Amino acid sequence: MSVLLNIIIFVFILGLIVLIHEFGHFIFAKRAGILCREFAIGMGPKIWSKKIGETAYSIRLLPIGGYVAMAGEDGDDIGVNTDTEVAIELNDSGQITHFHLDEYDERVASEQAIVVKTKTLDLSGNMSFTGIVVKNSTDMQEQTLTQWPVSDCVYLVEKGDVLQLAPENRRFGGKTPWQKFLTIFAGPAMNFILALLLLFAIFAIGGTPVNDPILGEIVASSPAERAGLQKGDEVIRFGGESVESYQEIAELAQQKPGEIVEIEYVRDGENHVVEAKIDSVDREVMNEDGDVVTQTVGQLGVYRSMSHNPFLVIQSSFEGLYQDVMSLFQSLSMLVSGAAGVSDLSGPIGIAVMTSKVTESAGVMGLLRWTAFLSVNIGFLNLLPLPALDGGRLVFVFYEAITKKKANAKFEFYLNLVGIVLLFSLIIYVTFNDILRLL
Repeated sequence: MSVLLNIIIFVFILGLIVLIHEFGHFIFAKRAGILCREFAIGMGPKIWSKKIGETAYSIRLLPIGGYVAMAGEDGDDIGVNTDTEVAIELNDSGQITHFHLDEYDERVASEQAIVVKTKTLDLSGNMSFTGIVVKNSTDMQEQTLTQWPVSDCVYLVEKGDVLQLAPENRRFGGKTPWQKFLTIFAGPAMNFILALLLLFAIFAIGGTPVNDPILGEIVASSPAERAGLQKGDEVIRFGGESVESYQEIAELAQQKPGEIVEIEYVRDGENHVVEAKIDSVDREVMNEDGDVVTQTVGQLGVYRSMSHNPFLVIQSSFEGLYQDVMSLFQSLSMLVSGAAGVSDLSGPIGIAVMTSKVTESAGVMGLLRWTAFLSVNIGFLNLLPLPALDGGRLVFVFYEAITKKKANAKFEFYLNLVGIVLLFSLIIYVTFNDILRLL
C-alpha cells in the first residue's frame, strides 16, 4: 500500500477522533448558551475556514489536535481597554453594534460612526458603554462624557478582523459549575462513545466470540484441518477428557505439544472420533519473577465460534471498551512506578507508523478496532488532571462547585499556559524518539 494512502488514512482517523471530541465540547457549549467563536480541526495556520452564524468552522495545517474557541474560557474575555480611542456604530435603536479600533475616519465622515475615548464597557449586567466623544459628524457635542446602551450582538473590528464580543451570560466563566462540567467532560465522553460504536459495528458485522465448545474457523494446514474437523463441529471429549467450553479445548491443546490426541465431536447429530497430532509452537511469556521466557505449547488451529446475538454484541462492545481503559490504567501505572519511561511513549509519527502496519496486516476490521483504541486513548488522556487537558480544567470546576468560589482567573490561565508548553514539549520529544526508531 502506498505511503500517501497510509498518510491519508492516518490523517482521516486522527481527524475523526478530534472532530468527535471537539463536537462534544461544542454541542454542550451551545446548549449552555456559550459563544463559540471557532470550531477548529488541527492546529497552526488556517487552510480553510467558513463562518456559519456566529461560529467560524476551520481546518488548520497541523493534524495534531483541535479546539473550540469559547468566549471567556481562559478568564477575561476580549473587550475594549480604558482610554482607548474607538469608533462606535449605532443601530436604529441607539445601541452600539460595532467597535472599530482602527481605520475609522471614513466611517465618521459618512456619519456611520462616532470616535470615543473609552471609559467603561459593561458586558456583565447593564450592557452599557461610557466614553468621551472625540470626533463625530453629528450635532453631538465633543469632549462630553456620554453613555450608550450596547446591543446583545456587538462586534469588535480591528485590521479587517471582525470578532463578536460576549456578554457575561454568554461566557464560559459566567456559567454554572454543572454547565461547565458538561461542556468539558463531553469531549472525552464523545471519544468513549465513538469507540463503543466502532466496537459495536465490529462485533455486529464479524460476530462476537463465544465460549461454547463449537469450532469456529479452521486454520489452514493445522492439526484440526488435517484431522478433518470442520466449522460448526461440537467437541465433547478431548484427549479422553470431557469438555464444555472452547477455553477448555484450548488449554488442553496447549498442554499437549507434539502429542497425538483423540477428539470426539458431534456433527449433524452424529458422534465422530478422530485423532490429531497437536502442533508445537514457541511463545514468549512472563514468569513469576517478571522475566520474559520462551515456552513451548500445543496448538490445535481453530478459532472460537462467533455469535451475532444482539445482546452478546452489546456486551462484547462494553467489555472491549473496559479492556482498553484498563490497559491504559496499567500503562499509566507503569509510567508512575518507573517500569516504563517517557521514551517508551509514541507521538504522532509512531502512531502513524502503527496505523500503517494495522492497515496493511489487519484489514478494515483491524483498522476499526485500532481507531476505537486510539479514541479511548484520547478520551482517557484528556481526563488526566493535568494543566491544559480537560481533566485539569475539571479540577477548577470541582473547586468552584465545592467552595462556591471561582478560582483566580489569571492563575488558571497561566497554569494552563505552562501546561500547553509542557505538552508540546512532550510531543516534540516523543516525536524525536519516533524518528530515531525509524532510522
